[in-house]
Amino acid sequence: MPQEQTPIPVIVCGQFEEIGRIVIAGLQPEYEVVHFALTPEACISEIPTVLQGQTPTSPSSTIGTGNVSRRPVAVILGGGYAETFDRVRDGVEAAFASSGSSGVLWLRHDGSKPAPPLGPEYAKAIVQRVKGALGELAAEGRLGSGETGVHWY
Repeated sequence: MPQEQTPIPVIVCGQFEEIGRIVIAGLQPEYEVVHFALTPEACISEIPTVLQGQTPTSPSSTIGTGNVSRRPVAVILGGGYAETFDRVRDGVEAAFASSGSSGVLWLRHDGSKPAPPLGPEYAKAIVQRVKGALGELAAEGRLGSGETGVHWY
């Protein structure tokens, strides 16, 4: 019997829990969404807490597993964050200024790629793109390496 792999912890930020649930389910079993945040403000306040191994006191969403025992290696922002991506990333990175960086990879939605309309099929298409990007980063030895940087999916 093959040995089960431990899922890789990630954070997802999205505007809709309905889409988030499909994305979370689709990323399993390879990836564990330990935290899901709903707004740019929630991302900026909650992500540093999760990266420090703590649970946010009043999370914007509870659809992630809440398992903060292992540090997430990537933060994945959905298409609704196109206009606020830099603000979110900069806000989170500022919380780690004294240590240099957050040490997580940032995955940014590429709106120029075709996608179905918002709904279940959209979520499934996004899952495939995210898994592809994470797989490439893992193959390059960058996932969980402690480096930071922006990667499009």
